[in-house]
Amino acid sequence: MFALLGLVLLFVPITGALMAATPYLMPKRECFAVTIPDAASSDPDIRRLKRSYSAIVAVGTLALAAICGACLFANPEHAFLPALVLSELVLCFGAYGIMLHFRRKTIALKQARGWKAQSAKRVGFVAEEPAPKPLSQKWDLLFLVPIAITGLICVVGYPLMPERIATNVDLSGQVSNWAQKTPLTAAFPFLTVVFLDGCFAFSLCM
Repeated sequence: MFALLGLVLLFVPITGALMAATPYLMPKRECFAVTIPDAASSDPDIRRLKRSYSAIVAVGTLALAAICGACLFANPEHAFLPALVLSELVLCFGAYGIMLHFRRKTIALKQARGWKAQSAKRVGFVAEEPAPKPLSQKWDLLFLVPIAITGLICVVGYPLMPERIATNVDLSGQVSNWAQKTPLTAAFPFLTVVFLDGCFAFSLCM
């Protein structure tokens, strides 16, 4: 089991490496989602921004991987997986926030240099009917349906829940940790659905 968890630990450096390499995986005419001339990709300031972003994400990845490794050796059954999940969330949201910071710097640099887009992208649509329009954000209200259903199940099913709830199962299928029934433990599925639907709604607004 320890070896398997060690392989799971690789998720953190792999995720961090992909995040750090993102600026170099984009087309030459894009830098942090900002369109720049092809020749500007070799600009010293653009290259410095990319290196700074990658260095910050790489250092953060090493720190989070070290924390997860320490949790793996100290308490693999209870501390490792929470540390791993938290590290993945910090990497994803942290790298995104850092990207937005460097995106603002790139926009300011583009305006200072007077860079203009050399070409415009156009998409052709061939059909008998007009091209479909983007979906309205009102469709996000559909997320309220699973949220309401999950919340109703948590409320109605709370009296039927046992007093002790299994919170952790090891790789052999044996329950290794229990928790007392509380409103917070019963609401965990509801909070999970709210979080996931919130992420989907936020991503559709971008």
